[in-house]
Amino acid sequence: MSVKIMDLSYNNIKDAHADLIGRIISKQTQIRDEIKFKKELRHLKSSVKKEKQGGAMGLSELILTNNKLGINFMATCLDALKYDTHLRVLDLRKNKLTNSVLNNPKEFDLIRDF
Repeated sequence: MSVKIMDLSYNNIKDAHADLIGRIISKQTQIRDEIKFKKELRHLKSSVKKEKQGGAMGLSELILTNNKLGINFMATCLDALKYDTHLRVLDLRKNKLTNSVLNNPKEFDLIRDF
């Protein structure tokens, strides 16, 4: 079994921890890709079908409610999410993501391109 939901709400996670959260997302994607490759290499078609029907391994929900995440987190997280097709929920309510952060043209170009 693998972790499908990770709830890190109310943990005082700061923008400085963005790299760690990004690595968690990236590592999940890497592990899923390696497993998928090995199954396809061994012609385990039934496993691939099961994955497409929702039986995929790994994180599908990451809940980060009520922390202190800001622009640094968004840039790092979105960079990791470019390659993750399995994560369906990223809950960022009650963080430091204000309209000024989201509308800053210099620092937020990465997110708009995503």
